[in-house]
Amino acid sequence: CTNYGFAVSGNLRGSFPIPVEDHNYNNWDLFVVAHETGHNIGTRHTHDYTPPIDGCGNGDCSAAWGGTIMSYCHQCSGGLSNIVLSYATRVRATIQTYLDLTNSADCVFDCNSNIPGICCVGEMCSELTGDACTAIGGVFLGTATTCVSNSCVVQSGACCLGGAQCSELDNLVCASSGGVFLGNGSTCAVGGCGPNAEYACCLGTNCAELTQSSCTAIGGTWAGIGETCNGGGCDPLSNDFCDTARELNIGSWGFTTEGAISGTEPFDNVLCNSEYLGGVYSDVWFTYTACETGNLLVSTCGSIDFDSDIIVYEGTCNSLVQIECNGDGAGCGGFTSELNVGVFAGETYLIRVGGFSEASQGSGQLVLGGQNCYPSDSPCVGDINVDGFVTVEDLLEVMGHWAENSPLHDLDENGIVGISDILLLVSSWGVCE
Repeated sequence: CTNYGFAVSGNLRGSFPIPVEDHNYNNWDLFVVAHETGHNIGTRHTHDYTPPIDGCGNGDCSAAWGGTIMSYCHQCSGGLSNIVLSYATRVRATIQTYLDLTNSADCVFDCNSNIPGICCVGEMCSELTGDACTAIGGVFLGTATTCVSNSCVVQSGACCLGGAQCSELDNLVCASSGGVFLGNGSTCAVGGCGPNAEYACCLGTNCAELTQSSCTAIGGTWAGIGETCNGGGCDPLSNDFCDTARELNIGSWGFTTEGAISGTEPFDNVLCNSEYLGGVYSDVWFTYTACETGNLLVSTCGSIDFDSDIIVYEGTCNSLVQIECNGDGAGCGGFTSELNVGVFAGETYLIRVGGFSEASQGSGQLVLGGQNCYPSDSPCVGDINVDGFVTVEDLLEVMGHWAENSPLHDLDENGIVGISDILLLVSSWGVCE
């Protein structure tokens, strides 16, 4: 609330990208908490420094792109997509001086440093933090990568590193460099990374291998470098259709509509209590079984990067009964959506999320809330070590089993340890009651 000492983080949505990404529309929670924490450890806004680090808070948005945590560059055109999730160099120096003068513990500036990922030592795969991997002489393939979906077996081939740049590397070096590996034995000579490379172009349910420019010209969706039709480049998303709806519990769930096929199921704007829908394009489906009678919150409010529509149905896929819908939620940026709907314990509901227009597709978090669905036999959700408190020790226990199917650490019981489990744990922070 002021430039110094005391501040409040407001309008938290409970979702953000993992691994942490710069220039992401869904970074409000990370940005505002880090921003207000900055005030509590000695720093002012970037526009209050002499000379100013940037002018965003003084009405000058000319350098808004690349604005840092203590800036007001999120208030310029582009919003949170302007923001890099780091403190400016002079801000870091100010914070470090403050911590030194108050004899505080070291401040960790790398937000991803404690998130594990694949560590390859020879062909042995384990999941460690980057620092721990380096300490044992391993090759770290990035935060939130898992041994289940990757391999440490060394292969050699062409690696696309952005633009048309191609290098012949082994798959591990390619992955750790953020490249796309084209396969064992592939070479740069065939031009697989260049503008004339032909990969999967998706047109509805059809797939053809075309260059990116040719695909765009005919209104298709280019699946990306390395994606082929035979390799599933245009396969539908796992929850693209009603009968393959993804089962959710209360929490925050990452999802995408990119490449989804637009459904033909009917909808009625008259049943929307607030803003009307668009065309519900590139839609995906979810299912939720109510654990109690009451209200269910369904929201993409500020947590996705596209203009969304949400519809909730009763019944089955063969006999859908629409009960609520929303195009634009009140106070939700980017024309994102939010609704509350009455539900009955034990009843299953179908949730459809799509885009307002044909161009409206993207990724983010779908939030379900308003229901008290914690297991009745758990004395305190998140108290992993059963000491009567939910603390950082429990948090580290959960993070240590990231992307695993560990019943003890899978707090929302969705079959995998992920960000929704972290959010449940944090919601019970402190003394168990």
